[in-house]
Amino acid sequence: MSMVSVALAYVADGLPVFPLRTRSNKPWAGSHGFRDATLDPDLVRGWWSGRPHSNIGIATGTPGGIVAVDIDSPAAARALDELAAGRPLDGLIVRTVRGWHRWYRTPGAPVRNSRGRLAPGIDVRGVGGYVVAPPSVRGRRYEFVDGRLDLPPGWLLDALTHAACASSPSLTLAPRREGDHDGLTTPWGRQPLNSVPCGLLHRRLRRGRTDQPGRGGGRACRRCARERSNKRRRSAATDPTRLRGWPGPAGWSR
Repeated sequence: MSMVSVALAYVADGLPVFPLRTRSNKPWAGSHGFRDATLDPDLVRGWWSGRPHSNIGIATGTPGGIVAVDIDSPAAARALDELAAGRPLDGLIVRTVRGWHRWYRTPGAPVRNSRGRLAPGIDVRGVGGYVVAPPSVRGRRYEFVDGRLDLPPGWLLDALTHAACASSPSLTLAPRREGDHDGLTTPWGRQPLNSVPCGLLHRRLRRGRTDQPGRGGGRACRRCARERSNKRRRSAATDPTRLRGWPGPAGWSR
């Protein structure tokens, strides 16, 4: 199963996706990150056709989507257990680089991003946030471990809504734009992905420095040159057919 096939399975299950850099949790330079997240299959095919090994990001807090509890240390896991006090946590468990996520269906009440408000060391990914989704690779492969995707249990829902950060921005999914055809668009425009020169992407980020070699002006920057070289060496290691634990687009249970 290719990475784009998994991304399309998420879309079919109502989870808006967007591409992340290969072996990274960061969006591609020049994109708008989670604000580009879409449920449009044609747009998804276009993004991954140019960069087939891009990691998968899922925007959180969207209607019919997911919210996530991020537990990335033993201390955070203990804090969550103390908060639960024996009550069920449920959720779909995802193994991450440093710990675990628990995914839940987005409830009717708004759940926003928060850091350390639910319990010490625990982050909540809701409106205005995103998660890296299996089978993305960042040091290790993200994997589904156990559980089922469902609404948070009542006690946790109360805790999540009280932990909401009121300053988190609202999220509007990127609409399909005129000219987005043939699956050859980018998150930052309508040009075919392979035709966007490095200088065009970096000029806006380095104004006043475009006359420096490797810093724009149509010449490939050193970062992009390294990225292309590393991508060739990593292609076998990031083969998404090696994923384990993907529960499939329906059911969401191990």
